[in-house]
Amino acid sequence: YPYLYPDFVKISGKTPEEAKDFVNSTISILQSRQLSNGGIGFWTSASQEDRFISLYCAEFLMDAKNAGYYVSSTFFDSLMSSLYTIATNSKTDEYSIYLRSYAIYLLTKNENVTTSLIESLESDKTRSNFSSHDYETLYLAASYKMLKQDKKADELIAKAVPSRNFDSSWIYHCGLHYVSTYVDIRSEEHTSEL
Repeated sequence: YPYLYPDFVKISGKTPEEAKDFVNSTISILQSRQLSNGGIGFWTSASQEDRFISLYCAEFLMDAKNAGYYVSSTFFDSLMSSLYTIATNSKTDEYSIYLRSYAIYLLTKNENVTTSLIESLESDKTRSNFSSHDYETLYLAASYKMLKQDKKADELIAKAVPSRNFDSSWIYHCGLHYVSTYVDIRSEEHTSEL
């Protein structure tokens, strides 16, 4: 991921050509791991899908495309379809709400109108007496901002805390991951006016 950014490439000691090779290789590996449902397999295209990995890979591919890298439209569109499946899931446990909000954020970032998905998620959160862990607050605030619903975005972002601790049951997640997400969302809000 860092090789998408010229400043990191410069301080890493790698040449721009080496960075391009790393990114292109990663895109190729991800494409080789795509499952029939569009998601990304853990190790191969025959592996079980981890929904977080599919979401994280989708975000990487979006950023790679925005940085000028080639990503097959068939591959990308199929992955976007798997994100829509995650976003429309009706599960209301904490981890599912988090994944749904992340999927909605990525779909919105990819210029999809996600208002109905957000409304469904907000309704499910209310109905299930959901206890916030703030990831969903960040992702929903960013989605509202991209949809030009600034008032709702501002209300949510004001509620988000800048740091959190997580138990070890959340694979790939820890306080540092949360802080990174918080900084990323807040910096997008201020630098690109989502």
